[in-house]
Amino acid sequence: NVSRVGQGEFGVVHVISGALGGFRRSFLEKMGGYDSGTAQDGDITLRMKHYFGRHPHLRLVFEPRAIGHTDAPENWRTFFRQRQRWDGDLYYLYIRKHSRSFLPRLQGWKNVILQVWTGLYFQMVMPYIIIIYSTAVFVLFPPGVVLGTWAMVYLLYTLINGLLFAVHMALFSERPRADWRLIWLLPLQPLFMFLQRVNNALATLKQMTCSAHLDSSMAPWWVLRKSRF
Repeated sequence: NVSRVGQGEFGVVHVISGALGGFRRSFLEKMGGYDSGTAQDGDITLRMKHYFGRHPHLRLVFEPRAIGHTDAPENWRTFFRQRQRWDGDLYYLYIRKHSRSFLPRLQGWKNVILQVWTGLYFQMVMPYIIIIYSTAVFVLFPPGVVLGTWAMVYLLYTLINGLLFAVHMALFSERPRADWRLIWLLPLQPLFMFLQRVNNALATLKQMTCSAHLDSSMAPWWVLRKSRF
């Protein structure tokens, strides 16, 4: 994961994967383990980072050479439902449960800046900007302008994805032959990401209005409802 490698180098890893991450037991015991209300790996990672402002020597480490195997969605319905749970939980964590995490004295400036940029802006604000902008373009401009604009944007994103794919192949790929066979998916990536952003916006709206984290398979219902958030 190219982004995780960069985050690890700057000491701003934003989440420890619940399926592929390792936690120091002594630290978890001092924190009190998993909190009620969610089994989100982002929740426990954020709680760990609340110590970073007071103890700047602490850091989360990403190991790019580690290999892990886990389950993944096997169809589109399962994938988008999984993403709805994850994206909705971000609103729950950042806005309702850990709103104080944006104080630099808890996480330190580096982690706060990353959280605002990648968490608040890209995950919560950007999906609505994309939807509003796309709708406005279709309403306000003639079809030729719309198609031309979308073609240019689509081409730009495809080129960026191609560049990132080249970086991955040159620096991080563990199975080059298998990865090269996926190159035909690059032109489809911008469309996939657009659909994912729409799903992201729906997940955030659902969490804002229905507290969707209380209806999750990630923990028993009687555990989820113990949350005071």
